[in-house]
Amino acid sequence: MRFVPTVQIRSDKHPAPRGAFVGIISGAMMTLVAACGAPPAPQASAPTVTATTPSGSTAKSEISPTPDPGPPEEAEHHHGASKNVNVGPSSMLAKVDKLGIDLSKPLSDIPLAKKKKLMPLFQKALGFKDCTGCHAGEPGAIDFKADTHDLKLARGMWDHFVVKLRDENNKRIFCDSCHQGEHHLLNRKDKDALNTFMHDDYEHKFARADGEEHSCSTCHTDVFEGHIFRDVWKISDEH
Repeated sequence: MRFVPTVQIRSDKHPAPRGAFVGIISGAMMTLVAACGAPPAPQASAPTVTATTPSGSTAKSEISPTPDPGPPEEAEHHHGASKNVNVGPSSMLAKVDKLGIDLSKPLSDIPLAKKKKLMPLFQKALGFKDCTGCHAGEPGAIDFKADTHDLKLARGMWDHFVVKLRDENNKRIFCDSCHQGEHHLLNRKDKDALNTFMHDDYEHKFARADGEEHSCSTCHTDVFEGHIFRDVWKISDEH
């Protein structure tokens, strides 16, 4: 005898009878069907598909309606890091000194051969897995000549922060002084917490290399430009 699975649609109010062999339906079952009436049309709740197997057991699977995804999340770069990354002492200065790098010079003034030796330190300080953190292309096919958005930011941070700032003890800083192995540094969701963090870490834990008083205006200018990359350094938001 060949077994044929039957498909039934359940509802919360009128559960449909379980499937049986085609052509073998008892009189009692016929009576029950007549009493309950035909199965109602599927409701909004998820239906259940029941199939009778040769062993007599049944296999069920719930068919859930497509969930409402809700409002789309904002891109990560809009909010930055999940938490603000505290300023700390650099662990890379000894390696920088060993390379013979002068941290008081703009990045463009450092010879290319030495600059290439700095790249692994940049990568580690910012938590990048490879060179594509700043450079265009893919591992094994990187375009080192393309002037990307992140390359412009790296030069700006070197020239404005590494060169022009010192820590609270008037000692040199490096990329990891702020980044601490993290690419994104600031959580921009909570504006009040961000303002407090900027005041406590970026203002109080740094000093100017030229000996002048350090304040918000050191980076944000006297008129306070909130977006220093775009409005002060003139680096476009486009990647």
